[in-house]
Amino acid sequence: MEWYGRAKKGPFENDGFTIKHKQAIMMKIEENERSMTGYKKSNNSRKNMQWGVSITIILFVVAVSWLWKSDILNSNLVYRAHNMLMETSSEGVSPAIWNSAKTAMLEVVGKPMEFVDSRETDNNEILLSFSGEGKDRASLWIDKSSKKVTKVDSIAILPKSSVSSLADQTEMELQQLSYSGSFDYSVERQVLYRVWSDTQNVVNTTFRSEDVNVEFENGDMKRIWMHKNIQDISAEVDNEGSIALKELRGASEVPTLSKAFYTKYYSLGYEILELHYGEDAIVYVDLGRGEIVQISDLSLRNASDGSTKVTDVKNVKDTVAPLIDKILGVNIKDYQVSIDKKKPGHYMFVKEGVPSITVAYNSENYIYSIRKEIYEE
Repeated sequence: MEWYGRAKKGPFENDGFTIKHKQAIMMKIEENERSMTGYKKSNNSRKNMQWGVSITIILFVVAVSWLWKSDILNSNLVYRAHNMLMETSSEGVSPAIWNSAKTAMLEVVGKPMEFVDSRETDNNEILLSFSGEGKDRASLWIDKSSKKVTKVDSIAILPKSSVSSLADQTEMELQQLSYSGSFDYSVERQVLYRVWSDTQNVVNTTFRSEDVNVEFENGDMKRIWMHKNIQDISAEVDNEGSIALKELRGASEVPTLSKAFYTKYYSLGYEILELHYGEDAIVYVDLGRGEIVQISDLSLRNASDGSTKVTDVKNVKDTVAPLIDKILGVNIKDYQVSIDKKKPGHYMFVKEGVPSITVAYNSENYIYSIRKEIYEE
């Protein structure tokens, strides 16, 4: 029988059909063959023989059907990667290095992935690359002498159960911020690990949904970003943003408020309301201090007009000072002008002890963005 001959030739490594699966099915086949032989010896009828053959075929079909529906024969990357990491090592990678990679993938990265390739580096290390479904990826650097992992760079989507304590903390915080959505989230974990530097070791865990992102760094809540309904934005705040945008645009008409977002920076102590006007203009308001900290209008980036034009580099501070005062409420009289040649099209105004202010201008020297560098730690 064709299927019987094929079963004997297993296991089928490319299909994930292992020797254990083959043995289990062959035992069933041989068991039923013995049963059929017994029928022959006892001179049973042809009908009984046909019945025995039917049972054998049914058992085979049921077994193959069960295997096909399970994760054993399908192409699920996580399952295949799990088998790979648990049982076999890649060609050219020693078992000791492979064991180190297996441990790091499960304990540091957080999940197994499919092996991609390996290569030796210039400093006596071997670099192993892995990938999985969606955004999943990982790179492991392992010292060839000590067989220890020296560096990890990975992103992995984890099950919710793996971060239950952070999830509880997130939901409590969202309640305090009066969030009323369903928060159907995924969990993304990013690891940046350097064995030689404790200060560079970072584990970022992010909860993502359609209208909320919550970020943790090494277990501490770092930032919450959420969508805000325009109806929740007060007329006073909207009007403040429109006036500031008018100052930046000059004669151009200001578009209406189109969308808004809220961001809370826990380590910096800022709560920022992001107001979008039309498609290109954004005004950032510091809710805690009640002041605008940034404004930009990309429609002016290639425009040949605007409210303020820098014509003389030597007098740039005098030129932009009135605009900065009107929009940010900051007098830059005592600030020093700094020009970064690596960042053309920008001027920075610096004063010790206070956030710097960056101004961006287009090819026609018209200002299209002003930003207070409040995010500098």
